[in-house]
Amino acid sequence: MTVSDVKTFLKVDSDYDDANLATLMDAAKAHVRAAANNFDEFYGEDDEYTSIADMAIKLYLLALYDNPGAALDGSGADSSVLKSLIAQLQYWTEDANT
Repeated sequence: MTVSDVKTFLKVDSDYDDANLATLMDAAKAHVRAAANNFDEFYGEDDEYTSIADMAIKLYLLALYDNPGAALDGSGADSSVLKSLIAQLQYWTEDANT
């Protein structure tokens, strides 16, 4: 995932916030990596897993971008959709898509 991908998802047109978006993207990816105990095993190796992880990263990033205080108080970054995506990642196995 790139900053360009994130900007498209967030509908950000300018380059003004690129550094901030890169930082938030790293933070969101670190959050999903920590929440999904198998991230390093499947991310980038399994297309379906990677798609789910990327959506979780984008949703977490959206919460942080829309509400910078979400990282401190947990608001906004606690959606049921995000929780569901994280749960799917946590229970992913090599046999998941067979």
